[in-house]
Amino acid sequence: MERLAELAKVFGTGAQIVSALVAVVALGGIYAQIRTNLGISRETAMREAYRSYLALAIQHPKLADPTPEVIAHADPESARYPWFVSYLLYTCELVMANSGDDEGWAKACEENIRPHANELCGAELRDEVKTMELSVQAMVAKTIAASQAPACLKR
Repeated sequence: MERLAELAKVFGTGAQIVSALVAVVALGGIYAQIRTNLGISRETAMREAYRSYLALAIQHPKLADPTPEVIAHADPESARYPWFVSYLLYTCELVMANSGDDEGWAKACEENIRPHANELCGAELRDEVKTMELSVQAMVAKTIAASQAPACLKR
């Protein structure tokens, strides 16, 4: 009888240890699931922001690929132009913060920023760019350095 009591005690302790291990594994699984969901959520937000920028670019093609009139602020749509460029920079900041080391996203942002060098060289956006993520600041600096836009040549 004592032997049975002793075995019950050992098996009870073993069951508690197994239960604790199962709980730890379950917590690890929960942690992994939360991280996966967070990554998916970030990627979705990034893609949605970029899609929203593209929709805006389609609605306002003169702003997306600025005409000389827009650049000179002589077109009626010119009042929206600094806001458009600001929205592009915000989109690129969100994309770069969430895309990791994906060169495709960096290239997409650089290609979209390039036509706006003249506006980026102006004083209106200069302070805004300074508050952005370093990767976006570098893209803007690279665009300005390579630009032959009139406002960039005056600097």
